[in-house]
Amino acid sequence: MLLSRSEIKKYVAKKQIVVKPWNESNLGPVSLDLTLGNEFGVLKPGKIVLSNGIDYKKYVKTFKVKNNESISLKPGAFMLGITKEHLKLPSNIAGLLSARSRFARFGLLIHATAPLVQPGSDGKQILEVRNISKNELIIKPGLKIAQIAFIKLEGRATYKGVFKKQESIV
Repeated sequence: MLLSRSEIKKYVAKKQIVVKPWNESNLGPVSLDLTLGNEFGVLKPGKIVLSNGIDYKKYVKTFKVKNNESISLKPGAFMLGITKEHLKLPSNIAGLLSARSRFARFGLLIHATAPLVQPGSDGKQILEVRNISKNELIIKPGLKIAQIAFIKLEGRATYKGVFKKQESIV
């Protein structure tokens, strides 16, 4: 079951869902807009042999930009971004990330194949940002680039994986 605006507000008020910084104006009917942080990562050029134990951090070069600086995404470009917001979810709530439709219509994707925010997550969200258009797209930190919908679980589960407490790209 998706949480409505009023239910999200109840969970936040009870500190069962924690969003820092919290901005109620980012709250929609069934989702919360998330803003782009100022840390980014790009894959280093070369061959990458994928395996179950691969550590992506070895293949990523990170950089930061100031809040007033912009990033140019050329057609086909891919980079990692991170949300400004830190999310903490209880064991009975999961989240689904998606691009805001206003930017998706320009060909901006914010997740390649990883939209799920696990119950028990406690950190910032890594965004897999890709420009699938034929146009150069310009983005800046602070842009409301993504949204998260919250799903109430039947039962409880807690994520204990390596990305549980991520606060930076690497």
